[in-house]
Amino acid sequence: MGYAPAPLAGLRAEQHEMTATTAGSTWWKAFPRSVVFFTLAYLLLAVAGTVWTGNREFLLYLAVMLVLIAAVAALHVRVGFSRGVLWGLSLWGLAHMAGGLVPVPTSWPIAGETRVLYSLWIIPGY
Repeated sequence: MGYAPAPLAGLRAEQHEMTATTAGSTWWKAFPRSVVFFTLAYLLLAVAGTVWTGNREFLLYLAVMLVLIAAVAALHVRVGFSRGVLWGLSLWGLAHMAGGLVPVPTSWPIAGETRVLYSLWIIPGY
């Protein structure tokens, strides 16, 4: 009698099959290309923006993003996130990169000295 792994709790059958097939040499096929290319594109733009602005501190944020992307990738291979979850996480990463790089006009209220989205006061005085 051969060993058949029990389905992982909470996974649909097709997700469980995907996790079994991604454990081998084809694990990278589990990632939607559109999400991968979109994420790589904004990360490359963030690197270019970091170099252009000379904001060396932002390189730390890029390193953190790479660690988080690796963690999400490992979890995805294990449990098989839906496309919606992967897109949501990628868009969240884009917003995070934009928050530290996209400048705001001088007429907009900010907290701090750096004029980027993260410094923007949506409700001034609070």
